[in-house]
Amino acid sequence: MSAASSAASSAASSAASSASAASVVSATTATTAATAATVATEATYATCIKEIMANMPDNLENKKEIDIYYKAAIKAVKEKMKVVIKAAKAANKKKGKKAGDEDEVEKVKKPPNAYQIFLKENRATVKEENPELTGKECTELLRTMWSKHKEDKD
Repeated sequence: MSAASSAASSAASSAASSASAASVVSATTATTAATAATVATEATYATCIKEIMANMPDNLENKKEIDIYYKAAIKAVKEKMKVVIKAAKAANKKKGKKAGDEDEVEKVKKPPNAYQIFLKENRATVKEENPELTGKECTELLRTMWSKHKEDKD
């Protein structure tokens, strides 16, 4: 008789734990989604998960419930991060800038030096006169032309 009663009590406790796991999932999903919404706007993925896990409720009784809570937290943070990233990309796309460019100062290009100007002016003529040359050979020819040009200037 005791074996039958212990089997019945274990079946009842497993049914109760399944019901409590289901209630934990629904409560956890709502809690983690709300927490993820507030945290994800200004933090990274890892810090969002840490924040949610730090605020984990104390009523989780076993590892299975904690795992369910953790998986729900990850799902909520992933969804929120997707929304935040899309919003940031859309805002930057409107501005015509890449992500992270808001704080950067506009860089001023240095003017080209004499060698760069020489290359720009003569590369097309060298390519027209010698179409069989590779890029490396063309650059070598331009380098020798620059050396002669520089000697003639002096």
